[in-house]
Order: sequence, then structure tokens, then C-alpha cells
Amino acid sequence: MRRALAEIGVDPALIDPRRVLASIAVNRSMPPTARVAACKALLGQRDQEPAEDSAAGSDVAQRAIRLMAAARKAH
Repeated sequence: MRRALAEIGVDPALIDPRRVLASIAVNRSMPPTARVAACKALLGQRDQEPAEDSAAGSDVAQRAIRLMAAARKAH
């Protein structure tokens, strides 16, 4: 696959899978099953991303991380 992409001058590192899926999802010439599968993949990927307002970035979570790190150093 990499060789085939290199032969046509495409750098695999520059391919954004989400953009590919989005283009499939909106392309009315694609089979409906492919469009639905692309939408499901996009939704699944979105659900796996941490929310920006999640507790992971809160002051409490950051303090807990610092305390756990200090406890590890003490042992």
C-alpha cells in the first residue's frame, strides 16, 4: 500500500482518515451502506475523543495527578 501511494506521489502521513470518511458520508454517488458505515465510524471516533470540558482537565484532577506523582516518588 505504501509503495502504491508513493508511486502516485501521496504521502500517507498527510492523509486524514476523518476527512476521507466525511467525504464518503456526503457523497451521494457512494452506496448507501458505505455512507452509513462512514457515518458510524465518524460517530464512534467522536465518542472516543475526550470532551473539552471533561473533568480530566479540571483543577481537582490536576491536583490529584500531582499528589499521585508525589506519592510515587516517596516510595
